[in-house]
Amino acid sequence: MKQFRIDDMLLYEDDDIIIINKPAGLASADERDTSRPSLLGLLRARNPGTRLCHRIDRETSGVIVAAKHFPVHRVLAEQFRRRQVRKIYHALVWGRAAFAGETIEHPLRTISSVYVPFHLDGEEVSPVSTFRAVLDTRRGRPSQTIVTTLSTSRHFSLVECRPVTGRMHQIRAHLSREGYPVVCDPLYRGAAAYLSELKRGYRHSGEGPERPLISRVALHACAISFELFDRKYTFEAPYPKDFAALLKTLAKYDGF
Repeated sequence: MKQFRIDDMLLYEDDDIIIINKPAGLASADERDTSRPSLLGLLRARNPGTRLCHRIDRETSGVIVAAKHFPVHRVLAEQFRRRQVRKIYHALVWGRAAFAGETIEHPLRTISSVYVPFHLDGEEVSPVSTFRAVLDTRRGRPSQTIVTTLSTSRHFSLVECRPVTGRMHQIRAHLSREGYPVVCDPLYRGAAAYLSELKRGYRHSGEGPERPLISRVALHACAISFELFDRKYTFEAPYPKDFAALLKTLAKYDGF
């Protein structure tokens, strides 16, 4: 099992807050499977009073804010509730998107779901029981995401997403609904991407089946801004290696 260390994720720390660049594959909070670590568990091992101010999906990488003390958490949690925190995500999606600051508004409802996670040919995988967000105009909760296209290639687009609300899987569900599913997101119809689909004359030289250019949801929480005790904070989380390598490959072989 992969080992996660807070020092490897740390972006900033003081007496009140700790800012983390969470890697993909690490859950934000404790889950039913207690054999796997969570970010919250790792943080509380470092400082027992730590509380997360928000969460991002296990499959998503990027910036997370945690409070070291309850009074700080109460202040920040209220800002999140009032939608005063500015969050920016970058997503690589299938298709040539042309968003120019449009607001996607689809009411979302969470339902239970079963899906088969990404796997290489020949691997044995079991279906995963989870939850997913679905459009529901009658019972769904209002959900808004502001989307801007940053760049495009022959097959893909890099888009900036600013969630106004904070529904479960909101960005992934909204982009899929608009016809631009996030790369390698099977829960929302996002197929994996392969170099053989992009590079002319590609020859697979390794053993076993070809591996995808990225093997998790291509979504990264890259920046967050908020105010605490009359001081404004902005933190940026650099792309992780897999996301940066994906974009570099697309720049070389797909006209990004």
